[in-house]
Amino acid sequence: MARDERNSMLFSYWSAVDRRTPARLLLALLLVLVHQMSKAQETIHVSVPTNTTCATAIPFCGDLTFTYDIAFTGCLWFVFTLSETDSVCLTTEGAKANHIPATAVDACACLTTGSNLNIAQSLSAGMHYIVFQATIDHHPTLEIDVTCGLTCATMDCNGCLPSFMPLANEWYIVSGWVKQEGAALDDVNYGEPSPSSPHLRVEAPEGTMVEDAYPTSDVPVIEGWQLIEKKFQMPAGATTFAVRLLVGAGTALFDDVRIFPADGSMKSYVYDAENLRFVAELDERHFATFYEYDNEGKVVRVKKETERGIMTIQETRQNAAHTP
Repeated sequence: MARDERNSMLFSYWSAVDRRTPARLLLALLLVLVHQMSKAQETIHVSVPTNTTCATAIPFCGDLTFTYDIAFTGCLWFVFTLSETDSVCLTTEGAKANHIPATAVDACACLTTGSNLNIAQSLSAGMHYIVFQATIDHHPTLEIDVTCGLTCATMDCNGCLPSFMPLANEWYIVSGWVKQEGAALDDVNYGEPSPSSPHLRVEAPEGTMVEDAYPTSDVPVIEGWQLIEKKFQMPAGATTFAVRLLVGAGTALFDDVRIFPADGSMKSYVYDAENLRFVAELDERHFATFYEYDNEGKVVRVKKETERGIMTIQETRQNAAHTP
């Protein structure tokens, strides 16, 4: 699975960008998460648990059933968000569970006690975690049944993630992948000084340029895509902030735009928008590992993005004997 083939959702701690949209339509688009978990009675089949921390909690707004192929010991995290104080009614089955408001002390702690939940009460605005405790002696099927208080509506950016504003005088890294449409097949660099090159522009306040981030020859074009990465310092006194996706001529595609503190590191995760299968993980270097599945939802191939291209690092086939 290459970048061009992914129609999916990126869940990340710092940023999320809808993919494969031309740059001319993305001039001020950052921190956009397309919320597609609004179907009633969702049943999701997952081969490998990925929601094992609060940072990778899976959002929900209605009834949800998750089944896992493998036995697993640890906590599995789900999250819902209330825009205002509201009454919520929900129950859980399948494993011991806890309800943890994000404002609670040690909200991300994996508790060792719990039971099937039966919540019917008024809850404060903000994020709330439902945390299941899976055990290794069974393959968990986890259920969340919502009877009141949550509505599955398309959410805007502010409903998906807290507003993000870099701190004054602190250093950050902005990065993303770019593809110049119509480029020659043997093109090995989309970088500056060409004014037509696709690039990211950091503005603070909005309209005032801080840095332009161009692709560089440090990372070659990999199957049509090249990595942009730039370190910038947030100026003092700025009250607004923007990252613009620009191209001087023609059309470009941008993918996996991220912002994080320069003295930190970041991983991000991609889920299929239709079946919510875990399809890719982007590591600290912003290179992706892709997961491909068979019709039964089992992982059959794992591919890794490298500077030499996308390599298959694992492939599995299963055959079952048939007795007439």
